[in-house]
Amino acid sequence: MALEALGIARTTLKTRLPDVQHGPPLMPVPFDVLTSLLREAFHRGVVPFEVGTRVPFGSMSLVDYLAASASTVEAALRSVQRHLHLITRVTTLELEPNPQGGLELAFATARVDGRREADEFSLGVLVGHVNLLAASCPFDRVELERARTAADERWVSTHPTPVRFSRPRPAARIRPEALTMAVPRPDPWLEDLLGSLVHSLGLGAVVSPLEQAIRARLRDQLTSGVPTLDAMAHLLGVSKRTLERRLHQSGLTYGAIVDAFRRHEAHRLLEADGTSILQVALALGYADHATFTRAFRRWEGTSPSAYRSARR
Repeated sequence: MALEALGIARTTLKTRLPDVQHGPPLMPVPFDVLTSLLREAFHRGVVPFEVGTRVPFGSMSLVDYLAASASTVEAALRSVQRHLHLITRVTTLELEPNPQGGLELAFATARVDGRREADEFSLGVLVGHVNLLAASCPFDRVELERARTAADERWVSTHPTPVRFSRPRPAARIRPEALTMAVPRPDPWLEDLLGSLVHSLGLGAVVSPLEQAIRARLRDQLTSGVPTLDAMAHLLGVSKRTLERRLHQSGLTYGAIVDAFRRHEAHRLLEADGTSILQVALALGYADHATFTRAFRRWEGTSPSAYRSARR
């Protein structure tokens, strides 16, 4: 497994991930386990970004092969953004235009212990994989959230693009001209086949980049209540009018996105051990147990406790 690059023995992986051998082929590593492993490795002097760049192509399963089947670097990135839900439920890939005309890519993960290490590792994986797909290095620079350490000196000096530390979040910038760079062996037939496979297996609905961006910010904000449309526009760095226009063009409403996100998160949290119904309610921005239960009955026709019991 790719996580062995973190210096964790196979026996340790089996102990921490007892269900992997018997789970479905696309079963993601539980996020709390991944972040725990990353933090432990980081404290031993392992650099998450450097390790991420060494993760072999194919480790992201269908996501990698869908990206490799795309025609250009930008199309490959858009494919990863659309299909990332196949391997993680709590992290989204954001692709935002920058003033120079290129794209800035970054991962947005819920604010939990190990979030920074996980985002840095994920960024390293994507940067490494995109470098493999591109004819030449498409990145203008890489930015990491943490301060520079002695462990960074060796890999930074050999990295093909400048690396900056103590930035607002882990991110990478792609040069404008690199967006149209051809992927060496595009395969539209394979891309269409894999896309059909994802759909036929019921591996999750594809959501728009705008909806993904809103969902990513809802993760951080819901514990304080649902942000207003004005507040969400501010979080996205656009005006309320611009956000309303983009929602209309996408055939979406803010209320529907919030409701769908809460429903999805309710399922995920209720299936996690050690989380009370009240904790789930508060995490989703509901004032109390009763309000959440009414919403859940509207979605599923049953109570949260009955839903949880039926899945044990």
